[in-house]
Amino acid sequence: MQLYLVRHGEAYSSEEQFERPLNPRGHKDVEQIANFLKHQNCQIQKIFHSEKLRAIETAQIIANILGLTNHLFLMPSLDPEEEVYRLLGDIHEVTTNTLMVGHLPNLALVSNFLITGNMNKSSISFVPAGAACFEFQDNVWVLKWSVDPASILFQF
Repeated sequence: MQLYLVRHGEAYSSEEQFERPLNPRGHKDVEQIANFLKHQNCQIQKIFHSEKLRAIETAQIIANILGLTNHLFLMPSLDPEEEVYRLLGDIHEVTTNTLMVGHLPNLALVSNFLITGNMNKSSISFVPAGAACFEFQDNVWVLKWSVDPASILFQF
């Protein structure tokens, strides 16, 4: 089973637009990450996102490119104001290959915990539209890869 954690793409500041939709760079970066996932033949069954517009838009772009528009679901524990332990509990319930679009600091804290068992031990830096793939093997989560739009060397 695989778990993909994706930070939302770059968004407008709250001073520019209160709802904070993705800005043009955010759209481009998310499209690039989604195409990377498609090129990697990621077999994702469900895509979860927070209720924030920037996460919804990120999830929708990924779903469109992967052909999973009917597999989008709201997961309140992905909200940046939620307690990170609630998100860890939801991850514990995952039984299929799942992609989760969320926010800092919770995505970083969760990835730290999955990799090291310690939320405060830094492991992955989640830039906007950054993604990481974890695989559940022998009752532990193993980091398979992490990527950000700037590290993708080819265009799709």
